[in-house]
Amino acid sequence: MKTKKLKTLEEAELNVVLFDNDNVVATSGCPTAGGCAPVECDSDCTCVNGFCYDDGACLTAGTKVTMADGSVKNIEDICEGDVVLTFDHEAGCFVGNPVLYAYQGEAPKCAFTLRFDNGATLSIVGEHDLFEQESRKYVTLTEENAEQFIGKHFYSADEHGYVELVSVTHETEAADYYEIYTAKTLNMVANGMLNVADDVDYLLNLYEFDENLKADDKVLAEDIAAYGLFDIPKDSGFTKQESADWRQSYLNIAVGKGLTSWDELWNQHSKYLNAKGKKGNSKCA
Repeated sequence: MKTKKLKTLEEAELNVVLFDNDNVVATSGCPTAGGCAPVECDSDCTCVNGFCYDDGACLTAGTKVTMADGSVKNIEDICEGDVVLTFDHEAGCFVGNPVLYAYQGEAPKCAFTLRFDNGATLSIVGEHDLFEQESRKYVTLTEENAEQFIGKHFYSADEHGYVELVSVTHETEAADYYEIYTAKTLNMVANGMLNVADDVDYLLNLYEFDENLKADDKVLAEDIAAYGLFDIPKDSGFTKQESADWRQSYLNIAVGKGLTSWDELWNQHSKYLNAKGKKGNSKCA
């Protein structure tokens, strides 16, 4: 993939685009032996503690997603184009953004459930990112490492501040699972917690955050000057609007800081393009 500096930051300004459902619903997941019985994972899956997970970050059915108007909607009922509450780290505030991309897992999986000291819970299949106070960045919680974060604090939109993770439970019943990505900000609020899928966190953790979750404008400008902005090639398969909503102008910074690699990005790029135009199990399809 070739890189090219844009002349000004304005040339990379992000615009909202709503995609047709037929073009963005994809499926993920790997076969199970039923319930949460251990199975042999295929090449697209990851075995953790004897169980099989897809290489994605997902939330279980029933997870409450906060909409832009403050109402909530079950994640399984979210469709592309729905406007949900997100956090704009450059502006330093919550804003509404449309769902850019959504999928439903093909087969139920086991989850692990996080419990916080304000009573909130979040059930995750595979792995997922929450914003941690101690490191001041998004951190990935997985089946293997979640207990290590007990006692750490994560941002709750409901509390307008941080809450402590007090316990982790590994579920024994398989559950349906879903994931959504939002335009421009990529994150969302689920069960009151600010979160993002781990496979796009490199586009958020490239920031230096202050105590209010706002990106340091000076550091961002320095990073743009040092690494340049990325100009997606015309033959990439992405439209200009898609490239903007996926924040691809910051790819040079993410790679330059070692948060991802061009090989990893190419694999993700191909996976997304292969999924376009396919219908999944979503009710919105």
